[in-house]
Amino acid sequence: MTGNAPVYCFTIPSLHDSTVLDCRIYHPASLQDAQIGQQRTRKAALIAHPYAPLGGYMDDPVVMTIVDQLIDLDFVVGTFNFRGAADSQGSTSWAGKAERDDYVSVAGHLLFYLDYLHKSDHGPAITRDSQSSAGSIDNASSDHIALVLGGYSYGSLIVTHLPPTTEILATFHQTQSSTRVSEILLRAKELALQTDELITKQMETRGRLSNKPPRRGHQRQSSSQHSITYGGSDSPSPADRHGIDLVHKSMEVPARIKHAIHHNRKHSTTSTPTSSLTSSDGSISQSNEVMLGSLPHVLTRYLLISPLLPPISTALSFSASSLMFWRHTASHTDNLVRNPTLLIYGTEDMFTSSHKMDTWCKKMDALSAQAVGSSGQSSVRWMKVQGAGHFWREHGVEAQLTESLRKWVHEEIALDYS
Repeated sequence: MTGNAPVYCFTIPSLHDSTVLDCRIYHPASLQDAQIGQQRTRKAALIAHPYAPLGGYMDDPVVMTIVDQLIDLDFVVGTFNFRGAADSQGSTSWAGKAERDDYVSVAGHLLFYLDYLHKSDHGPAITRDSQSSAGSIDNASSDHIALVLGGYSYGSLIVTHLPPTTEILATFHQTQSSTRVSEILLRAKELALQTDELITKQMETRGRLSNKPPRRGHQRQSSSQHSITYGGSDSPSPADRHGIDLVHKSMEVPARIKHAIHHNRKHSTTSTPTSSLTSSDGSISQSNEVMLGSLPHVLTRYLLISPLLPPISTALSFSASSLMFWRHTASHTDNLVRNPTLLIYGTEDMFTSSHKMDTWCKKMDALSAQAVGSSGQSSVRWMKVQGAGHFWREHGVEAQLTESLRKWVHEEIALDYS
């Protein structure tokens, strides 16, 4: 189990049909540093878990190994349970579109949570939104968020079917927001405000104890640090309950947050289920809408661990109408070939042969080179780990997995923003 404790355990409604999703946010130690407000780039990652009917959920050991590494690399990391997994409501769909919308819901929350953080420190609102193009980040550009959208096994399959980040952002920037969008944004904003208040108090306390500048480091967060659970069903999973028993019992969610969330949920629970994140699910009055001044400028990367390829991916669907969703068509892989992408897989994966993965990776590499054209080289990278199975339990393979991830992050996302 991870040595990092989530800072927030909470729920949000899925954009698909208001199904309540169990979510967490983890903070790196550097988030508490005074210099965070001076950084031009903020880093976030969202990691999705394996197939729920086979026991997949956000506490999966491989998922948490990736989470630990990203926290250590200064990322604010989000995890969640798809519908039907652990304490998330609902049941797993055969089509996969509902799970895609679950992912989009949590990704939007994470992006706007990070965008709301330290708004007073960042000055004017961010005014641009775009999807990353291949190549390294330009640190001379305007303030932006470096985002990694990742998944392991089934989670990686959902990632390959995500809409572009620009479309995800646009979903949360409608002229007249839906109740689901409004509630997700409200929770992101209130959590960010709570974080700012906590960090301010910690910095004030630290300043009284020492005149020395805060020490930068990547120390693991212990369970003694604050962890707040609220929202939705307010029923934490067994793992969360264990963590909550160890945290400060005196930490209370401010009354204004409880009131705002309760008030907004009263409206959202009356909305009519829809079949797609792009469908209208009921409007709310202007007074209840969480307004956005602008969209964040997001540079997106993709991370796929032990990807699933046909026939396994298509076997997850029993309906002919769903087969097109699961196939890795050109439109579904467009995000991957146009943005920096890392694929990590083992030679002994029981679900997808090494030969098939080799062929797919080379195809992705060629498509990426074609998409980039004369402007640069392919943005697709892959790492084949000898002897590694789908579950990464073999001796020594986990170290190769984490080393590949860290190397890619260092190459693709600058760690020194000074």
